[in-house]
Amino acid sequence: MIKKTEQFIQYLLVMIEYISSLLRDFQPGNIQVEQDIKKLAHSLQESATTHGFADISDASNELAQASTDKLIKKMAVLLVALKSVTTKKNAGTNDQMTILIVEDDEPIANQLVANLRLKSGLYKTIWVKTAAKAYEYLDKQEFSLLVLDLVLPDGDGRDVLRKIKFNSKKSYLYLSCQS
Repeated sequence: MIKKTEQFIQYLLVMIEYISSLLRDFQPGNIQVEQDIKKLAHSLQESATTHGFADISDASNELAQASTDKLIKKMAVLLVALKSVTTKKNAGTNDQMTILIVEDDEPIANQLVANLRLKSGLYKTIWVKTAAKAYEYLDKQEFSLLVLDLVLPDGDGRDVLRKIKFNSKKSYLYLSCQS
């Protein structure tokens, strides 16, 4: 799935260039160009829906339904949505990974965050001190990596792992160490 998403992001980058050129060269009244724009928008809307990019899907749908006098504005809105997604997905050379760090020992957490931030934007880190906060974040979004202390002030880190495993269809690799 990641490879397909990466391919779709590459396709979106091409679409940004194409739509930008259409926007620069657009002449109201050219019915063929207007139809081509709407077909492109419809196709992009379906692809974005398939890949889970709601903002692009919505903007594409609005463009496909737009009247002639609104085409330029709706093309610009679609470009913003495309650029937003491709910028987020192409931070660095690959998708930006979001890492949740669950660690109650502040010096250890600070060291982890500092080391990950040295990787020039490849990693977005979120640090929480408790299992309860970890559950809040895990319920809201997916993470590429979870760094989890097993001994937390409000619970056992292994309980967090059990909940993740039970509530997800993803595969996980668990590594642990003890000192």
